[in-house]
Amino acid sequence: MTAIICIALFLGGFFFPPLWLGLIGYIIYLWKTGKQRRSDIVQNHLEKMVESRKKKATVQNLYFEAAQAFAEDHGGHIFPEDQDTISCTVVIGGKPHTVSFMRERKTGGTYVQIAAYVPLDISSPENLRKSEEARLEELMKSLRQ
Repeated sequence: MTAIICIALFLGGFFFPPLWLGLIGYIIYLWKTGKQRRSDIVQNHLEKMVESRKKKATVQNLYFEAAQAFAEDHGGHIFPEDQDTISCTVVIGGKPHTVSFMRERKTGGTYVQIAAYVPLDISSPENLRKSEEARLEELMKSLRQ
């Protein structure tokens, strides 16, 4: 749809020159709102998964790069040993969830996994280490399934 609008404004500009200003304005609009539009699309996919009680899904029309940018905007970090996996914490339906995005190499798209958020116990360094180990173990166990 975006391409059709740009082509129409471009061709129409030859017959009605003020449409060139419309084309420039539309391109600026697309550039300025790109981050919010991407965030809305990813958030919509996540909300649909939570509503349908799906914990895992491969989303064919979601590029990993878009999911990665979304996760980074929400405080996510790429796993150093696997550059194709990133996770973050997202509030969906008023509750925090841990969301992992993985590049799906064979079929394309992005593999998405949602789990209930497990908060860290940081009352002492020992509890922090145990909590972090428990979170990593739970994540690795769910990835193996």
